[in-house]
Amino acid sequence: CNLLCLGRSPPPVSFSLCNLPLPVTKFSKDLGVIIDPDLRFRIHIQDIVTRAKQRAAIIHRSFISRKCHNLLLAFTTYVRPLLEYATQTWSPYLLSLINSIESVQRAFTKRLPGFFNLSYAERLNKLKLQSLEHRRLLFDLIMCFNIVRGLNSLHFDDFFSFSNNNRTRGHSFKLTVPLTKTNFTKFSFSSRVVPIWNSLPQKLVSAPSAFAFKKLLSAHNLSPFLTLPN
Repeated sequence: CNLLCLGRSPPPVSFSLCNLPLPVTKFSKDLGVIIDPDLRFRIHIQDIVTRAKQRAAIIHRSFISRKCHNLLLAFTTYVRPLLEYATQTWSPYLLSLINSIESVQRAFTKRLPGFFNLSYAERLNKLKLQSLEHRRLLFDLIMCFNIVRGLNSLHFDDFFSFSNNNRTRGHSFKLTVPLTKTNFTKFSFSSRVVPIWNSLPQKLVSAPSAFAFKKLLSAHNLSPFLTLPN
């Protein structure tokens, strides 16, 4: 066991277990996610980006086939999951970290035969891909849908509350925008997803199933909420 202090100030007291003092650590891995004191997940992102770039390089070196379909299938199977595990927990708000994650897909698609001279947006369009930032936003909204509609084991009251403001336009599942004082709470899942969720049309949020919601959401324009091409 060890002790991880969240925030800038050290703990006012020491902690021990069986009369042995717990060592203080600067970061800790929990269920595959590296947690750091400021909860920006910078160390976690650096770790997954490094490993994803290594896997992407192995694909380019190891595959005899230079067909885009085969290379892209290997990328989406072996590389992209590294960058998308538990994103609802650690999805970044800093542009530098957003670009760091995106650089993996940006570099891989640029090395595909015939794509070197195309812009990133053109490559995504031609390959029928979404930016990784766009995909993280989709994951947020799908998780929000499942929580609001009671389709998973997470409790609604632990994350959200329904809005009682009937004077503004919106759908029947509008959520209250939480008051936040720190960037951590402002950009945490239960805060950052609310304005985007509230902007969705009634047809989307009242979808009969998660599958139907995903299908409708894939056709919905989310570009106003993205910093990178979608």
